[in-house]
Amino acid sequence: VVPISPATSHNWGVTGEVVPISSHGGWIFLAGNGPQADGTYTTPMNLSPSIAGQWLGAADVVRQATGRDPSAREVSGFFVGKAFEWIRSHPREELRLLARKTRYALSATFLTLNHSFPFFARDLRGPLTLLAVGPALIVPLGIVGLVVARPRDRSGYWVWAAYVPLAIVSVVIFYVAARYRLPYQVALCVAAGGGAAWMLDRVRDRQWRPLGAAVLATGALALFVAWPPG
Repeated sequence: VVPISPATSHNWGVTGEVVPISSHGGWIFLAGNGPQADGTYTTPMNLSPSIAGQWLGAADVVRQATGRDPSAREVSGFFVGKAFEWIRSHPREELRLLARKTRYALSATFLTLNHSFPFFARDLRGPLTLLAVGPALIVPLGIVGLVVARPRDRSGYWVWAAYVPLAIVSVVIFYVAARYRLPYQVALCVAAGGGAAWMLDRVRDRQWRPLGAAVLATGALALFVAWPPG
């Protein structure tokens, strides 16, 4: 709440409306939950795939539909309504779409909006080329680490650990892009370190059964994450 409060205050001063950050949230929701949605970035209702399209073009669409100048909240609400119309009339397609977006959210495949990390890391030679560790290791080891390496003496651990699934859900609700996955991938780095340390401790203590179960779970998740989603 504190970081976004300057934007909210500015929007209130300019428009007299409570718009927390920006007014194109409804457009983004329709982009990820509409007839053209495929789990990644799309441009519904033939709007320009740009900030200008989301800001000016979206208002023009609502203006043509309603015959009057809409407020910022009305623009966002219009596209939210269109998205829910589609969801109510296509429940099976929406469930399949949510499953696909969850697959993309956990995938190691880079889903770009504009700048491509693989280009700067592989086609160009530089510091990024040295970064060999990526989601294919961090995500499966981190998910397993959240469970097996949890501290037994900290009652608030699950409050912290809940950030990862909640962050994934916050992405899946809309659409998946690589930069939107970064926050929970960073959080999983902590859990991945805990998971690796836990496994090394099991080797040291010769506790092969729990180690084997954790390794199998990590391997299965790694295959799921690394497998190209097409």
